[in-house]
Amino acid sequence: MTNYLCICFGRSDIPDHWYNMKSNHSTARAAERFGLDNMCVAGQFGFVVIEETKDTWKVLNDRSMLPPSGYSVGCKNTNIYVQPAPQLVLA
Repeated sequence: MTNYLCICFGRSDIPDHWYNMKSNHSTARAAERFGLDNMCVAGQFGFVVIEETKDTWKVLNDRSMLPPSGYSVGCKNTNIYVQPAPQLVLA
């Protein structure tokens, strides 16, 4: 069975961190609509729609509103998140 996640993200009081608000939906269109409806929230940068199956997950770029660069979509255990991209540090 396919599940669609919408992760809305934006400014946080924690440095180099974004807040994430995740919601589950039965269709990609419903997830996209949720993200669009929440874009009016002050401090929100965008949203990502993710298609999630039993074994995989995939970002649906055509249904997401993401910044052109500077973000990272990742997964830790079963928690999918959006955060600022890590900066390269030369030693």
